[in-house]
Amino acid sequence: MADLSRRNLPAALLIAALLLFCPPLRATPVCLTCHSAPTMGQKRVTRDTLAGSPHAALQCVDCHSGIPARAQMHPVPAPPPDCSSCHLPPGRPGAPLADRVHHGRSGADAAALPSCQSCHGAHDMRPAGHPRSRVSRQNILQTCAACHGPGGPASARTGERRLQDYRDSVHGRPDPSRPGLYPAVCTECHGTHSILPGSDPRSLVSKARAAATCGACHVSQLKEYRDSIHARSLAAGGRDAPSCADCHGEHGIQPTDSPASRVSRVSIVETCARCHGDKTLIDRYGLPAHTVKSYRKSYHGVANRFGEVEVASCSSCHNPHLVLPRDDPRSSIHPANLPATCGQEGCHPGVGRNVALGSVHLDPSPARDRAVYWVGILFGIFTYGTVLGLTSLVVLDSFRRWRTPKDLRQPREAGDPLDAVKVPRFTRVQLLQHQILLTSFILLVITGFPIKFPDWTISQWIIDAVGGVTARGAVHRLMGAILLLAGVWHVLWVLTSPRGWREFLRMLPERDDPKRALGILKYLFGISPEFPPSGKFTLYEKFDYMAVGWGSVIMGVTGLALWFPHIALQVVPKWALDVCHVVHSDEAVLAFLAITIWHFYHVHYKPSIWPMNTTWLDGQIRLGDLKEEHRLEYERLRAELQGEGLPEVEEPPVQPVAAVSQEPPPAPEEAGPEPGAGEAEPAPQEQQPVDEQADEAPDAAPAAGAEERTDLPPEEEAAAEQGAEEPAAPAEGPEEERP
Repeated sequence: MADLSRRNLPAALLIAALLLFCPPLRATPVCLTCHSAPTMGQKRVTRDTLAGSPHAALQCVDCHSGIPARAQMHPVPAPPPDCSSCHLPPGRPGAPLADRVHHGRSGADAAALPSCQSCHGAHDMRPAGHPRSRVSRQNILQTCAACHGPGGPASARTGERRLQDYRDSVHGRPDPSRPGLYPAVCTECHGTHSILPGSDPRSLVSKARAAATCGACHVSQLKEYRDSIHARSLAAGGRDAPSCADCHGEHGIQPTDSPASRVSRVSIVETCARCHGDKTLIDRYGLPAHTVKSYRKSYHGVANRFGEVEVASCSSCHNPHLVLPRDDPRSSIHPANLPATCGQEGCHPGVGRNVALGSVHLDPSPARDRAVYWVGILFGIFTYGTVLGLTSLVVLDSFRRWRTPKDLRQPREAGDPLDAVKVPRFTRVQLLQHQILLTSFILLVITGFPIKFPDWTISQWIIDAVGGVTARGAVHRLMGAILLLAGVWHVLWVLTSPRGWREFLRMLPERDDPKRALGILKYLFGISPEFPPSGKFTLYEKFDYMAVGWGSVIMGVTGLALWFPHIALQVVPKWALDVCHVVHSDEAVLAFLAITIWHFYHVHYKPSIWPMNTTWLDGQIRLGDLKEEHRLEYERLRAELQGEGLPEVEEPPVQPVAAVSQEPPPAPEEAGPEPGAGEAEPAPQEQQPVDEQADEAPDAAPAAGAEERTDLPPEEEAAAEQGAEEPAAPAEGPEEERP
């Protein structure tokens, strides 16, 4: 035991000397005697831990002021370090100058708020520029996430999505040119020690200071913004004027070309509408009340609503950061600058100066945009008046037919064999023109519907079905071009074909048409028992033909102007183009209603025709179906068939020449009715040229072997329609040479 004491005596004396004579500046090695032991756990401190710390030259008591000055056992736990003894007094050499630290809610429990060690660390602290520092650009996100991330003590107040929004933002994605670094980190926006709520005017992210904070990186954008009407309003005390975060967002800022961005072409309208569509702000600052509404009703607004990214939006016309009033010469929407703004590449290049002769945001009223207003009013009256009149006639016709069951339906199995014979009504050329007109019209209605009624649910279905707004426009324009070409073809057919010219003449108004119109009204109201006799085309069909004609011209002219606005604006002012839009839109509605209510009734819905008149498929019609409304045409065709003999009667066998000379067969005229028997004597049949027969013959031949008869010349038809007792003299010369 004595030997052991003699061996430990030098060590004991050394320890005693250290405890007795060591000054405070030499206390750290003594602290490490205990704190470097592995049993200290998280409180273990080694020389390597302190080697890279900015506080390596300090002694433990410099920070832990509550422990004894001489190295000796201290209470557990040791008092926390007081960083303010060095870092708060201004001008202290070797210490950064800082104001009072603000991080957390005022009045909150101090233990719940972050301390210096929470962000900077303790004994392993490194300078801010060191890669291992907890507040370096590489690591500050993880440091802040310890509290503001999911499950952190601050997440309940600030929201757990905030960190994830930042990671998905343009600022939170690592910079490809600098791996591991982010474009912007927490401290560059919020600051370091003086972190204040955004509602505090002193905060770096407050509305008043956000532009300067963002401008530290976005220099050119800051310069433009400071000259804008938004910045001037904000500087003048307008607390509602937008700053950077109001438009771009805060933590979830996305690239401007991303659909998720609040300032992308798809989303910018909703972003701007939060202020410019707010009635409170409109009244408070005297903003135009119609701006957002008018844009959403325009083609640009409708296409933007359905996700078209190439169409013009707010930022396309208004400089995003340098937003100026219209009367400012620097403004992109100043009348002198509009040709360049609207004529930029991808929009309407070469649009010309006429684009400034009209309102960009339409607000039709008696005092503003008067031409558009009055054209819309007049065309609306015309549309509703026409539809109301056509609907009334349809209702009257239906009511009369249901009230008189004997006239409800023409019997399909007529007692007269001639009434069951199918006679030609339209040629192959006419059928093909009708099919093209039908197909293009239906597709035009479908693809034009979303532009006229964008709020309807079916509009979004149509856009999705055709493949988007761009595809919709392509289909609509293609069908419009086909419809115009079909119209040109029809005009050429009328001018170059004898059959086409005769059909066109029959569609023109006649001297007896007013009398027939009055007779139709008497028939519908039950005053007259019969429909007034008409020829091949009734007043109904003449109205349809003329409506298609003038409707095609109107839709074609206005559609071309809207299709090529840069060309149209070389000739007309912008307000005229706005008038074209109103006329094109309302005429489309009128055409759709007229077709579905009026035309479809006479070829599909009418009780005597239901479910449809198949003439549009094969070009033929039963003779008996002409009896009620086309009596003059019915009598003419019936006389021709009677002159040929009933189709069911077999022809006599061929006789020898001698027999024929002794007993010649009766002439065809003798087989017809006697003149003056109430029907006009049929005119002699004339041979149609072979090439015309090949071009205009219907696909199916008349039933029961009846040959297709060419129409009578106008002189003979007039005589037949007037019930002339004397037969019309046959015209001389071939049919093509007659007018």
